[in-house]
Amino acid sequence: IRYINPPASFEEQGQKIRTPDRILESRLGTCLDLAVMAAACLEQCGLHPLLIILQGHAVVGVWLDEESFPESATDDCLRVRKRVDLGEILVFETTLLTGDPPAPF
Repeated sequence: IRYINPPASFEEQGQKIRTPDRILESRLGTCLDLAVMAAACLEQCGLHPLLIILQGHAVVGVWLDEESFPESATDDCLRVRKRVDLGEILVFETTLLTGDPPAPF
């Protein structure tokens, strides 16, 4: 799977997300496509993933403890950063996995 920039679209805001079958079929994905697919894989494994949306970018995280935030969305970056610093959340960059060779985890 190769990383690509989002294609031009008619939307004024937002970005379409490819489904996992489209990512696997085309072998292409944006940072948001790859982060959502990784989060779905983590959830399928019984883990508690997080999508972290930054200005113009997306990464995925996973709770390392049996925990989660009580609300489904937050804009409190410090709250997430504290949990990362405490070793309770692991965040990783899915686009690095698309390199040749892929970056080590």
